[in-house]
Formats: sequence, C-alpha cells, structure tokens
Amino acid sequence: MKRARAWARGVVLFAVLIAALDRTIAGPENTVIVVNADSWASTYIANDYIQARGIPPWNVIYISDMPTFESLPIEEFRQKIFLPILQTLDSRGLAAQTDAILYSADFPTMIDLSGDIGQEKLSPALTPYGSINGLTFLYQAVVAKSIAALDLGSNYYARRAALPPETSKWSVEEREAYTRATTQTQEGGKQAVALRAKPDPAASAALQEKIEGLIVTLEKLQAKHPEAAELNYNLGCALALGGRFGDAVRSLNRAADSGWFEVRNAAADEDLTTLRGRPDFEKLLTRTRSIKFEPQPAIGFRGALSWLPMGQAAAPDAGRRYLISTVLACTSGRGTSVREALAGLRRSVSADSRMPKGTVYFEKNADVRSTTREWGFDTAAEKLKSLGVNAVVENGVLPLEKLDVIGTMVGSEGFNWAASKSRILPGAICEHLTSCGGMMSEGDIQTPLTEFIRNGAAGASGTVSEPFAIQAKFPTPFIHSFYAQGCTLGEAFYQSITGPYQLLIVGDALCKPWGKRLVVKTEDLTIGGTLKGSVKITPKATSPDHIEAALFELYVDGKRALLVKSGGSFDFDTRGVPDGAHDITIVANAADSVSSQGRLTVPVVIRNTDETFTVSAPGGRERAWDKPIEVTVNQPGAKEILLMANVRTIARLTGDSGKLTIDPRVLGQGPVRLMTVALREGAGPKQIIGKPIDLTIIPPALSRAQSLPAGRAVADEIELRIGKRAPVGAKRADGDWLTKAGVENRDPFSIEGWFEVPEDDVYQFQLHGSAEIEKLSVDGIAQTWPRGKTWWFVPVSLAKGLHRVNIAGKGTAQSTLEIRFGGPGAQKLDGSRFKRLIK
Repeated sequence: MKRARAWARGVVLFAVLIAALDRTIAGPENTVIVVNADSWASTYIANDYIQARGIPPWNVIYISDMPTFESLPIEEFRQKIFLPILQTLDSRGLAAQTDAILYSADFPTMIDLSGDIGQEKLSPALTPYGSINGLTFLYQAVVAKSIAALDLGSNYYARRAALPPETSKWSVEEREAYTRATTQTQEGGKQAVALRAKPDPAASAALQEKIEGLIVTLEKLQAKHPEAAELNYNLGCALALGGRFGDAVRSLNRAADSGWFEVRNAAADEDLTTLRGRPDFEKLLTRTRSIKFEPQPAIGFRGALSWLPMGQAAAPDAGRRYLISTVLACTSGRGTSVREALAGLRRSVSADSRMPKGTVYFEKNADVRSTTREWGFDTAAEKLKSLGVNAVVENGVLPLEKLDVIGTMVGSEGFNWAASKSRILPGAICEHLTSCGGMMSEGDIQTPLTEFIRNGAAGASGTVSEPFAIQAKFPTPFIHSFYAQGCTLGEAFYQSITGPYQLLIVGDALCKPWGKRLVVKTEDLTIGGTLKGSVKITPKATSPDHIEAALFELYVDGKRALLVKSGGSFDFDTRGVPDGAHDITIVANAADSVSSQGRLTVPVVIRNTDETFTVSAPGGRERAWDKPIEVTVNQPGAKEILLMANVRTIARLTGDSGKLTIDPRVLGQGPVRLMTVALREGAGPKQIIGKPIDLTIIPPALSRAQSLPAGRAVADEIELRIGKRAPVGAKRADGDWLTKAGVENRDPFSIEGWFEVPEDDVYQFQLHGSAEIEKLSVDGIAQTWPRGKTWWFVPVSLAKGLHRVNIAGKGTAQSTLEIRFGGPGAQKLDGSRFKRLIK
C-alpha cells in the first residue's frame, strides 16, 4: 500500500535558507567526510579524497574507538557514530549547508535494527538489517528510533512515474479524509498480519467492520477522482483486506491504467497477500512488467529542504528530510586493497564533466536478479539515447569484450569481471541485484560489489541482508539516465531507489561525468592577495555548456557566509574573520533542473591589524611516518598556539613561541594540511591564523623480503607458544582460540607466522580482543603505531616476497584475540596464508 504516513521528525538541527532552493549536492563545501581516526586505511583514503575533492577542513569529522567495522547494533550506531556527527555539524555551524555525509573505510557497513523494531511484527521481506549509508540517508527515522526507515516507499526524493495530471481538483476536506483513510488502512493491514499469525475471531470481526467503513470512504473519493492513480491502488489494498478480491484486482488495474508505477510492488505488499495465486492478480503482475512510463526528470538534492510523497521539494518541516550518503571504500573482509580504493576514487574525480562517449549495458537473462528489473531496460535505454548516451540491452550476464563500459546493470549471484575482457571507463556506475552483494565479511558468499570497484567503477551497490529480489530495494534502470542528466553519483543512486535502508553504496558520491560546466571568475580577488575591512566582490560565470548562473554563494574556509543572485555583489566584511590565511570560495549555481555548479577558490590573507604570526616546518614536503615533525611558531602576545589538522588539534604550545613536535602517524598517510592558530587575550584580535603547512606523509623504507632458515620448511598453520611450553600449531586466529589452546590468565604467549605478499606495498594488521598485546614485530622490527581503545591497526611497508610476523602478549581470564591482515581486504590469520616453521 502507498501510505500517507506521519513522519517522526526527530531532532531538527537544520535551519534553511530559501535561496538554497537553487543549490545541489555537487559541492565539497556541502559534503562531510567521516574518518575512523584509529585506522591507517581510513585516514589515508580520507586524506587523499579530501585533497582531490577540495573538502574543507571544517567538513572532516574523526571518530575513534570503533568497536567493529562489520555489524553494529542500532543504538551503538546512534550513540557512537551518528548523533556525534550531527552534534559536530551543529556546533561547527555547518548543519544548514550539509547535503552529504560520506564514510571513509573501516566503519560498520551493516546496522542491526532489532533494538528499534522490538516486538513489532515485520514482513519476512523486511529483514532487520540496514546499511550505514542507507540509514544515514534516512536519518530522521534513526534519530527518532522509528521503524519508518524500513518502509519500502520511505524515499520521497526518488523519481517516480511522471503521472498524467488529474483533471479533477481535490478539496482540503477530501485530502484530509484520504489521509485518515490510508493511515487507518495501514493500521488495519498490520492487524491483519498479526491475526494471520495468531487468529482471534472477535478481533477479526471488529477489523472487518473497520475495513468496510474505510472502503466506503475510499470508494466515494474514487468516484469523484477516477484518474487518481495512488487512490486506485490504496482502494485495491483496502478491498483485498476486506475480502472483495475481484474488486481489489479491478482497482489495481485502474491504478496501472492511470500510470501508477508502484503497482509493480504489489507482489510484495502484505495488504495484498490474500490475492496471491489468483489468476487475475497474477495476470496483473505480468502486465506490470511490460508497462512503459516516463520517469520524473532528475532533480538536484538539497539537504536543507524536505520532500513530499511525489518527489517535490518543500519547506523544511513540510515533508521528509534526507542526507545523501555513501561509503568511500571497503578495505576489510571482501573489500579492495587501499591501493585499489585510492585508484578508483582518483579515477572518479578525473571523470567529472568529461561527457564520456561510452555505452551503458543492460544485461538480460533468466535469473530473477535480472528479471526483477528487466521491465525498465528498454525504456531506460531509449531515455539514455535521447540524452546522447549510447545504451544497449542484450542477453547475457556481463558485457563481453566491450572496451567502453560507462555503466552496466546486471543480475547474477556470481561473476568474474576480468574474465569478461571488458573495460570500465572512469565515472561508471556498475551494479548487480544480488542478495549478498553488500555483505562484506570474509565468509560471505556470492560476488561482492567490490568486484566492480576493483575493476574501475566509480560506484557500485549491494544489500547487506537478504533482500528477496524486491525492486524497491535496488536502483531502477533509470539510475543511468539520472546520471546522464548531470546528477552526481549519489543523487543518481537515491533518485532510483524508493526503499534504500538495506543498500550499501560504495564509491564517490560527488562524481558527475555528465555535469555541465560553469566557469567562475572575479576581478576582486588575487591568489595570495591581502584583504582588509569591507570588500566588495562581484562574481561572474560563463558556461561552455550554455547554462546560466542564478545564484552565487561565498564560503570562507568552507563555511557559507553570503549569498547573492546573479548580477549582484558580495559585501564581505573581513573584520568578522580572524587575521591570517584563508580560502575564499565562490560557488555559482545554475538555473537548470539539476542545479549544476561551478566554483573558484582563491587563497588570500586577511590583515586588519599589524600582528605577525610566523610558522615554519623545515624538512621538505614529503615526510616518512616514522620521523617526528617539528613546527616552529612565533606570535608575540599569544597565550597558546594550536596545531590542527582538519580542525582536529594534534599539538599545543603554551606561550607565544617555540616548537611543536608531532607524530606524523596521527595524520595518516597521504596529503595533509596543517593549520596553526594563535589564541590571545586582552585588546586586539582573539585569534590569528598562521600560514598553512602542506605535507605528504609517506611510508618508511620497505622491509626487505626474508628467506627461510636453511633446511627448514613450513606447515599450513600459525605457531603459538605459551610460556616455556613447546610450540603448537593453530589453524585460525579468531575468537577464543587462545583460551582453547590453553592460555590462562597472565600466561605469556607469542604468535609467529611466515607469510608472502605479492607486490611492494603497505599492508595492514588489525588486532582486537581481551588478550593483552605487548608487542608486534615484522621481520624483527617492532611496530609502534598508535593504538585505539578497541582495534589496533598496524600498517607495515613490505617488499614483495616472504616475511615473518611475531606477536607477544599475556593472557586474561577469558583470552580472546582476532588478528586480520590485508589487502586486498583484511582477513583473519589462518594457515592458508600464514605458516609455521617445521623441521
């Protein structure tokens, strides 16, 4: 049933600027990156993406002590991850401008919703697990502890069928009556499900009387509005609940005649359970697969606005609010290597506005994973061709020997992309409707979505729990036409799925290969120029794609400060900003349907006083992570000087001059920008910003490959030594294996394994458990990477070949220890990859 539901608003953190109606998600200023601060993989991927996309430092949020990066209970997700994100956005003044929240690697991809569901009876198709990005998109339900997130029509931003306009007009009273009737029918449907599980004659009779009254109301409305597609569908649901099966099917057919796209979901609608198996109902379902329709045009996303049931943007409190979300990379379990993840994200950034000349391939076969979406292949292909993008509908599992894959939609539980000999172009969306595609634990089955990412896709998706091949849980074929209309990857995904709570989306949400271009200029700013007092800045925009700017925004260090319409000027009072180095960004927003953007960022110096702040960091730009970095600072009169990375304080100095020493490992690998802030008392400015320091953190020299001792061989198991006892072999380092092997409280133990890596690279050990780990060494070199309170992530720089790891510690009352090693994908230590020496 298509229901008019009351939406739990939760905590409203976002103010709205009506001028933001002309703005889209396309900007880094409106995108937040969430980083697992303890994880080398998470910090490295975030650092690289932040620089590539120009994400402002205020838009980066670090979270430590993540208990897991697989499955997390909903309350822990709320308290440990999501509410802290919202609170940080609010405290930084970013709430009103945020459209997207993207997670770097090593966050839990699956969230267990059982705690919010409680004793509520659900359809078997609504399994109680959601994805981290799906629940972030549906954040209002998460904050309100509502199970409305599980509604397969929960996403009002999704593009639906462009229905023909109704010739009749609805009065306010009729709308109110319709809303009450559909809400009560929804409640009746839930009661019917409960009564089927536990019959109660008296309750059944009362429910039947209630349903008959609702049918009368809906039939009167249908007589006045016979072309109302949604009304015809909901009347069909009520008639089915009331036992009028033939009338129900006829009403559903009228909904299909009126263009109601969601009649395709009738097979999974619990209100229609009693119709299943009837020839006329099955005929209807067959008919819906061949109905063609024109989807609503693509539209830019705005997090500050709400959305109404038929996809219209509205005032903040008028409908449902969302936040675009994806996971940048999965590098544990069945994920990619960090190197593969970085290569994929860099390719996607390079694809922006390139207007690629590739082909979108829709693959048809007899598998239900394909037939579920086959209804839309031909229509979507026609739409793409009308947009100038080639599309092919063909029989098969994968496109074979195609070198121009700019997108593909397949349906198969298993495949090998490399064997297809096809090439994925930068910016491509590739995905498959597969039950386990988004299940990232190493023991999961079927081909994971990361197979597409590894082979070059900018984005891919899969569900984190059994989805039962329900279309509403997966993107429709029109994902590719929304993308080709100039939307970002994140917008294309969420416009094409009505029930996104289980869909894990991995990739670059900001990628937009068909994004139209706006070139922003101003004669009032110069690189490195000095600003003081009140400054008038007049922005201009030109477009090689023949679009016009409607609105300009001015951001200072990524925080929105001013808006003007095209033709106007910003009156920027620099005295409201601390003296020192700043980035001024001007964003132009076009008047087209997807609100295309262009931007210009100019680094400047604001100086309204004669104060000086000198900052230096000798030693060059590239720094190995095992060598401390010294920063010399001097700002006369300062009481304290802070050294920050992405608004995270990493060192502080009391007084006005001296040296700040930092451990580069806390910055993560890759490009980083350090910012210094002098805090003052008394007269004059309270803060002064120093010149930024740009560094690239690199790994130390590779550890050379080892050789086995002369005359020794290896066996397929890990060596475990407890105290002075003879060493024993273990097949897998997981759970309570130490206790089972005889490790008792305070027993010293050591673990040794010989392993081989396929190429020169940085690899990562991950350790977690109650056992006390005192030392980890590789090839005899102790690894002292900083530890979190839960997981210990230890990157090691290794040359191709054989290496040896040794882990020493003490047992506890119940010793548990999980050890993983990666990439690609960090997996638990076992005898297939780690060996013990034997004679």
